[in-house]
Amino acid sequence: MNLFEILKRSLRISSLALGSATIMVGLAAAVIRQTISPLPVLLCFLFVWTAQLASNCYGSLNERHNRYGSLALEDQQGMPKVKDSKEVYTMLRDVSYTMAVISLTIGVVLAGYTGVLAFMIGAVILILAYINIQGPAPLNRTPFGPLITYLLFGPLGIVGVSLLQTDDATLTFFDWFDLAPAVFLGCAFGLLAVNVHLAVNYTEYRQDLLAHRPSFTVSCGRKATRIFFLVNGFLVWVIFYGMITTTYFQQPWLDLLIPTFCTLFNCWIWYRMRKFDGVRSRWNPYSLSLLNAFIFGILILSVFSIIGQPEPDIRDSIEPTDVTEFLVID
Repeated sequence: MNLFEILKRSLRISSLALGSATIMVGLAAAVIRQTISPLPVLLCFLFVWTAQLASNCYGSLNERHNRYGSLALEDQQGMPKVKDSKEVYTMLRDVSYTMAVISLTIGVVLAGYTGVLAFMIGAVILILAYINIQGPAPLNRTPFGPLITYLLFGPLGIVGVSLLQTDDATLTFFDWFDLAPAVFLGCAFGLLAVNVHLAVNYTEYRQDLLAHRPSFTVSCGRKATRIFFLVNGFLVWVIFYGMITTTYFQQPWLDLLIPTFCTLFNCWIWYRMRKFDGVRSRWNPYSLSLLNAFIFGILILSVFSIIGQPEPDIRDSIEPTDVTEFLVID
């Protein structure tokens, strides 16, 4: 395998779809109450993409250094242990460091568009991302991996993206009318992100088991993974329903079609997981779960951009207490 192929596999470009979906969901939480500014959006995409590429490349470097996954499997099966050349390590190290520096630079620029809260969230995201891939036993290869994925691509990521679009970056966002959509959407989409993580573990179960890598699926079993995967899909619908029924959306029936479609898609993926034989294919549980999350992001941003949420004055005008004006008093 030449250096280009190694770099291509290490970057895992397809994983950028999850980060892109997180941004779209965060923008959906912001667009329902104000106009989106294009420059912060572009910088946000670049920040997430470069951060993910840095994380993926560094994770691959760490994997090669510690002989995880397929590399450890080759050692166990008695195959000749082929050490990577110095050029491979140098390439992966330089690419990961370069992407990390670019991501941090963009993050500093983004800090000028928002206040302390969003800056703190961004700092927490970077710290969690580093802990998630650092050391000989990184968290993303343990049963705690889904939790970190939930936080990074769920509440923290989506609330942070929504904060970047606020007019006043300090205090006005704390109005529950403004905060609720981002929190609800963060909790819901975080579950879809967890399902992407579970699908990766499920797809690579045999390799992880033979390599003694304690992923969630290896530690809890494939059946527990499938149950967790299925329950997450239904919880997405429940959380979305709670958001629609408590935050005064104008066309709740149309908004509810989005989680309904993604939940049904999730059930179909779960069915395919039961039939999965471990053979890698283009449309394996991982790629399908990634597609499901990406579709959710596109649909939620598109629908919320058209329909959105009533302004506070409109919301007040449709509160139940106003029905008293229709009473006839003799």
